[in-house]
Amino acid sequence: MKKSLTYWTLALSGVTLLSISGLQAQAPASSPPLAAPPARDVSGMRGMPMGSPDKIVKKMKKELDLSDAQVKLVQSVIEERQSALKSVANDQALMPKERRDKAGAILKNSASKLDDIFTPAQKAKIEEMKAAGKARREKLREAQKASQAVAPAASASPVK
Repeated sequence: MKKSLTYWTLALSGVTLLSISGLQAQAPASSPPLAAPPARDVSGMRGMPMGSPDKIVKKMKKELDLSDAQVKLVQSVIEERQSALKSVANDQALMPKERRDKAGAILKNSASKLDDIFTPAQKAKIEEMKAAGKARREKLREAQKASQAVAPAASASPVK
């Protein structure tokens, strides 16, 4: 029995080696280079500003009552920010943490530039909008927690 098992083990190993060497012989001498991954759309990345620069500026103009001069300045800052974020998102050499850190630095820099453009009244309006958004997100989180707490309780009931 032991000789039979050894024989089959050797036979299987030989077949495996022949199969592998046959596959290597069929492989092309040089593989074609891999295509670059498609460019990422930064507007959908979590935590990143949404929409095109025009859409963002249009909303800011409406919400903050920006002057024409402010619109031009804000437009250039937003376009610069979106371009830099897209560049970081598409940089395959960066590790995820490095990508997040660079994106965070870009957002912080653009926020600083925008802060210099806005008037004190506009800055106050922005703070109100941030607080309202935070309250809205918190309310949604609470609703999600409540619905998740109800779902397991309903599925835990015995089936008749």
